[in-house]
Amino acid sequence: MSNLAPLLAFAIVPPIALYLDSTGRVIAGLVVWACFPPFMWLSLNFLGLLRNGRIRSEMRAKLRSSFPDRMGDAVFVGFARPKYRSLLHHHEDVGWLVMLPESLEFVGDSLTYSLPKADVTGVRFAPNVNTLLGLGRWVSVEARHEGKRVRMLVEPRERATLLGNFLYAKKLRAQISKWAKSQR
Repeated sequence: MSNLAPLLAFAIVPPIALYLDSTGRVIAGLVVWACFPPFMWLSLNFLGLLRNGRIRSEMRAKLRSSFPDRMGDAVFVGFARPKYRSLLHHHEDVGWLVMLPESLEFVGDSLTYSLPKADVTGVRFAPNVNTLLGLGRWVSVEARHEGKRVRMLVEPRERATLLGNFLYAKKLRAQISKWAKSQR
């Protein structure tokens, strides 16, 4: 539902602009149309993670049962495998990213995923659907496992806004890079 909340701008702004235009207030209608892109950006930024806090709280129990000693350093993220595609949800699952001494673990609502540290070859940013608006990006953990290229796509959901998480992604990328290079 939180992915659809920003679309409320589509239900609000065009009818107002059309009403103003039909009543002869063309300039006012044009002003409303001009405000539409920033209004959409603000709506997406502030409403895109509408229920994130509640989901995070609910998922804390799963983290506690899987990694009780890692409660403090786990990062709440959106996750997708590279082949995952969806029009509404670019995150295949949400859950906790945990950096263990030998592996990077994702524990989500429906998925678990493990990437051995020895297999990691790099960490970079990759675009997602929100990148065009400057509101999102994947942290892509690149690896080679059993001779095949694999990767783990995660996007932080630690902050209350998409822009906040976009900025936090830089810190997460640095953390994962440091972890991957440690004690190899």
